[in-house]
Parts: sequence; structure tokens; C-alpha cells
Amino acid sequence: MSDLVVLWSVFVHVYERLGKEQLASIVRSDECLTSDIRQIIEGSSATGPDGSFWHFPTGLIPLEEAMGAEVIHVLKTLRNGFAHSHWLFQDLSAFDYWAALGWPTEPAPPEFHLHDRPAKNYMMYIADAPRWNPQNFWQLDDLRILVTPSATLRYFLQLFLHYLLNGSRKNVF
Repeated sequence: MSDLVVLWSVFVHVYERLGKEQLASIVRSDECLTSDIRQIIEGSSATGPDGSFWHFPTGLIPLEEAMGAEVIHVLKTLRNGFAHSHWLFQDLSAFDYWAALGWPTEPAPPEFHLHDRPAKNYMMYIADAPRWNPQNFWQLDDLRILVTPSATLRYFLQLFLHYLLNGSRKNVF
């Protein structure tokens, strides 16, 4: 957990220094950086994606769109979700995760399957929206939720930052 907090803090500083448009442009133009962000969105399950990106009111954003036009929103969600503590590091079901953060569970969109998502090895639900009001969670304008396993976020965020800041994949770990 401490590694993740440090890495995420560095990401926030890089995001602030470059700005969201420039960082998104750099990610889109570099195969390694694109791959790292794609993996954060997709998750790490060998049996299929266990991560996802949601942008309401639209809902689930397909991976290719999340890596294209929506990547700026993925990066913003990573930055703001961390900076404003809109996430937890606990092994909870989605329903219990929402309850622990004081986020209302109703009226969650049925396609999000909030009530059916089990505890799954510290799955993180990183959320953000302008004019944040957790009591009105599902009605927030521009609500974005990045679902990803914490271990995936930690590993690929470290790869992402190392490559972005050092231009290399050597001696990362």
C-alpha cells in the first residue's frame, strides 16, 4: 500500500506539471505508455478483463474508446480519485466498498452490477466527478469510475512512471 501511495503521488505531480491534454497526448503517442494505461483499465485476470472504465451517463466505455478519446478522462480520474481520496484499499465487495465510503448504492445503474460484484483481491473503485457530492453519487454530472485491482494499478503505474520519467523499461523492479 505504501508503494502505491508514493507512486500515485508522483503520478499526480506529473499530471499537474504536464497538464491533462499534454499527458493524454504523450500516452496516445507512445506504445509503452498506452500499454500500461490499457492494463490498468483492463485489469489482470487471466480469464478476461476484471477492470473497466465507466463514464456516466453513458456507462461502460469500451477499452478501445477508453484508450482513445476517453484516455484524458481516465487520467483525470486517476489524478482526482487519488487526490481527493475517492477510493479505498480494502478487500470488500463493491456494495460494501460503497457503504464504507458513504456512497449511496441506489439508484446504481443495473449494468454496473453493484450488488453482484464480490470482494476480489483488493479491487479498487476510483471515482471522480465535478462538484463532488457523495450523497448524490449516481446523479453526479460527468461521473467517472475506474475499476482495477490494486496490484495491477501499483505494478503498471510504476512501469508507466519509470518509462515516462526515464525513457526506459530497464531496472524497474
